[in-house]
Amino acid sequence: MHLPDHEPNAAFARMGIPLHFAVKPIREFLSANELLEKLHEIESDDIDALVAFNLGALLDDASLEEAHHACVFDRIVDGRVRLIDPSFYAPKWRIFDVEQLFAAMQKHVSSDWGGVWVLTKIDA
Repeated sequence: MHLPDHEPNAAFARMGIPLHFAVKPIREFLSANELLEKLHEIESDDIDALVAFNLGALLDDASLEEAHHACVFDRIVDGRVRLIDPSFYAPKWRIFDVEQLFAAMQKHVSSDWGGVWVLTKIDA
């Protein structure tokens, strides 16, 4: 994703996929509440988004401190964030406190990539 040929928007254009990829870096959120507001907005507007974070921080597992991960944002459930995890080792749905997710996003290896990844349909 970090190489020009593999950058999502370049890849989508090359393959004729009518999507646009944008990153809202975690450094642009001042608090977990701001993150929760953004996720509510994404859910209300029926927008597709992923969240990128440090897996060890999210799961409180020091053995995974070098693991950086992305999951599909599903919805807010009782004020908590439900994610769909692509890992075949993990339950498909996981629910986390927004504070826990916010802290894990802040520990992502890249301040430019940790945060919310938004995918929107564009006119082809």
